[in-house]
Amino acid sequence: MKNLWNRYLAWREKEKRRYPDQQWLESWERTKAKGKARFVLPFIEWVFLTTGFFYLSDYYFSGNLGSLRSIAVQAIIYLILATIGGLWWWSEQEKLYQASMKAKHDANTHAK
Repeated sequence: MKNLWNRYLAWREKEKRRYPDQQWLESWERTKAKGKARFVLPFIEWVFLTTGFFYLSDYYFSGNLGSLRSIAVQAIIYLILATIGGLWWWSEQEKLYQASMKAKHDANTHAK
């Protein structure tokens, strides 16, 4: 488990070094300007597509669609998880952005 955690930390450091390019910073600033709701919306769209896909594949393979109640419960669970996931992703991107801006600021400060 510790090895897996160390691999995750190494991947995260690699990601932090990868993002400070200007194109990513500008892209994130545009995304951030639109707001969190616009960022999380694709995750919510994914909920409805996933729920529909699972129930259509269920119908195709088993011949029954299931109850409307089970579809609604699963959609609500996916909706909650997608919203939490989208907000988590937002916060991770914001952390990377802040670290990139700090590194850029430090580089400009030390260059003088």
